[in-house]
Amino acid sequence: MYATCIVMYWRYFHYKLQGVPCVGFPLPVLGNVLMIKKALETKNDYTWTLPEEFWFLGFGNRLPPMFSAFGSAKGMLVVTDPEIVSELYHAKNKYFEKSSKFKRQMSDGFIGESILFSPSDDLWALKRKRIGSAFYKDKLNAMLKTIIGLADA
Repeated sequence: MYATCIVMYWRYFHYKLQGVPCVGFPLPVLGNVLMIKKALETKNDYTWTLPEEFWFLGFGNRLPPMFSAFGSAKGMLVVTDPEIVSELYHAKNKYFEKSSKFKRQMSDGFIGESILFSPSDDLWALKRKRIGSAFYKDKLNAMLKTIIGLADA
């Protein structure tokens, strides 16, 4: 239990020193569960999802491009800026692993075993290298012209 608290505060202060804001100061063991409880009490059919309610409760109407949230003692780093997400997925993709929880919840039913969410291993690199030639700008522009021509017809 003490180790969990130490890791949580280490992460909190690590993000703070890098200039990453946090939703609120996490309590020992609980994190920000009390703020989540408050967000749950105000939630209705016309509000955001629970995590978004929690985030907006902490920051007001405008979320920062990147922030930390300690809904549990483990905490998470949340990226809301599309440019940062694009940079992560395009240029820095091999340096981080995609979350298996996100893959299970969001993408399995929709895209199945896609290269987008597979682990960044040798097989992933080989698949990406093989399909890379299909996505050059000139080829995409030619496909777009064909699609527009078919749509106009």
